[in-house]
Formats: sequence, structure tokens, C-alpha cells
Amino acid sequence: MKSYKISDMKGGWIVGGSNPTVYKTEDCEVAVKHYKAGDSEGAHFYKIAIEVTCIVSGEVIMCRWRSYCAFT
Repeated sequence: MKSYKISDMKGGWIVGGSNPTVYKTEDCEVAVKHYKAGDSEGAHFYKIAIEVTCIVSGEVIMCRWRSYCAFT
């Protein structure tokens, strides 16, 4: 069994085409991300993929206007 540190993964990406990664594949991407209040990312879109976001704690505003909260 191998073990990895999230801090060693670029941007928290643990599965996908980035390097380093825990599992290299072009079929999907998985990241574990942590944000501080006020952090932001640039807008992006996928031509042929679906993005799934799971908010573990806190709240996020996506698509410039809609607010989402963690599962309770």
C-alpha cells in the first residue's frame, strides 16, 4: 500500500491527468480542496464533462450568484 499527502498534490488534485497524482487517468478528476473565507477561483467550464462539487463545511457562491451550503 502506498500513502500520499494532500499537500504534495498540485491544487489538491488526487485523481486525473495532473502530476503528481495518486491515480493517473484521463477519465475523471478528483480533488480535495480547502478554502479560506474570501478565496476565489477563476470561472471555468467543461465542453464534455460534468463537474460534481461536494461542500463538506461552510458555504460557497458559484455561477456568480447562487449560494450553496454544506450537507447537514
